[in-house]
Amino acid sequence: MKTRLVKTRLLTALLMLCMLLPQVPMLAFAAENEGSVTNPSGGSNVEVNTTVRDNYTDIKTYETVRTYVNGTVTVDGDSSDLNGSTLTFIDRGALTVQAVYDSASNKTTLTLDITNIPKGVYYTDYKENKSRMTTTYDGFKLTYAGSVTNPATGKEIINEIRDDYYTRNHVYERECLTIQAAEPTESVGNVESHDQPGDVHTHSFSWVTVTEPSVGVDGLEEYRCSCGLVEQSQVIPGSQFYVKDMFGNIKDAPVNGTVEYDAGTWHTISDYVLKKMSERPDAAVTVKFIYKGKTYQIIFPAGTDYTAVLNDEDMMYGCFGVAEKLGLTVTELD
Repeated sequence: MKTRLVKTRLLTALLMLCMLLPQVPMLAFAAENEGSVTNPSGGSNVEVNTTVRDNYTDIKTYETVRTYVNGTVTVDGDSSDLNGSTLTFIDRGALTVQAVYDSASNKTTLTLDITNIPKGVYYTDYKENKSRMTTTYDGFKLTYAGSVTNPATGKEIINEIRDDYYTRNHVYERECLTIQAAEPTESVGNVESHDQPGDVHTHSFSWVTVTEPSVGVDGLEEYRCSCGLVEQSQVIPGSQFYVKDMFGNIKDAPVNGTVEYDAGTWHTISDYVLKKMSERPDAAVTVKFIYKGKTYQIIFPAGTDYTAVLNDEDMMYGCFGVAEKLGLTVTELD
């Protein structure tokens, strides 16, 4: 009798478990594409519609990869495949490359025909080396975009926007041809002979800003010698100028003062800038920006509480998103 009772209880428990299993919710993952609809609660009356947007910040670096001194340069490794190729220098036209590889030293000597080319420094156009491009993922931001009811199912659909942020690093390369008036008689390290006997020039490089950056426009600086030879160059991102310039305006604002900043087409704001704004609670900040061809304005009043944006995981916001997060208003200007 006791054995039959135990078996009956076991069968009852198994039957109850089988009845419960279909009710266990399944975890659903939103696909990363536009209009992805998921049901995160596995049978509840709520669906999530996620629109994914990719946002890229492009950083460009400019480099002079090879300098042909009087038409010759030696490079490491076997570059004999360059033999017979051409390089087109600005204002000088195309020059054919002769490449000779020395297996003993594992070096290749590249030579250009510099006949009838006067003294000077010449460059090819910059070309992007796509094999050197790198992309890094910087994080994401979720923005609530309202909810509606699906008339077919009766379920509530929550709309959200997921912004993924990436940084793409582009490398642009060019080559340099330096023609001296006379062949150097001796070259040691960074010392080269010039026109007159005993006239020796020692290269002294320093970074020179060629083009100042501005909001939305990249600048350019070169590592240049006094003789005009450029060893390398790099872009000064306009975004870097935007952050530093805006931060400087906020930091240097008078006590209880007002900062008005025109961000041009930049309509994003980072945690870094928001933190600097929180460190000046006495200052009111007005930011004007252009979005889809229209001019808007957002005002951060003195005493604004930035806790909501500084304590979350997001590191970058659109001006509309930060306004929603902090309970502020974005106004369209005429």
